[in-house]
Amino acid sequence: WIPDESYFQTMVRQVSALIDALRNKPLRRFMTRTLLNQEALHGYWTSPASRRDHHAYPGGLAEHSLEVATMLATSTGLPDEDRELGIVFALLHDYGKIWCYDPVAFDPVDAREHEAHGLAKLEFDLLYLQRENPRLGGLMVELLGGPRAPREGRYPLAIGRIVRSFDQMSCEKTRRTLTKSLTTLAAEEFA
Repeated sequence: WIPDESYFQTMVRQVSALIDALRNKPLRRFMTRTLLNQEALHGYWTSPASRRDHHAYPGGLAEHSLEVATMLATSTGLPDEDRELGIVFALLHDYGKIWCYDPVAFDPVDAREHEAHGLAKLEFDLLYLQRENPRLGGLMVELLGGPRAPREGRYPLAIGRIVRSFDQMSCEKTRRTLTKSLTTLAAEEFA
């Protein structure tokens, strides 16, 4: 399956709607800067989320990120700030994969290192966010795999765990759909 232009347009509209709905202006500006970054602009929308496991097709990275962000956005019982931090984190949790699957990359990145690479690629935009809102900037750095943000309590950010759970759900859903499709195809072939 190869996505057509309307698929990409729909995905861009849905991601844009999530970003536009963010009430926290620093987070909204941060997301806009990251997705309009010239180095990532094309790759975010056209990269796969994996080579063969889940969302392994052009546009799979954006589709998977949108799916995780939408699951979070429609969850009930979350404080507004956590919801918005979670949406942004969900949209960027695999950002480093843009450089993992680029067939013409000068320095290809090992997919196992995508978090660290994504954090490094977001460094400038994160610094800008930290200048605009130090607390939110620190929390976003932590969510994206950086050092823990200063705060009371010793627990990791719960919203990070929630996003990772939705990430896993999205991956498993895609694997089940793929397995079911292959099983159906095999059954039809032998029927």
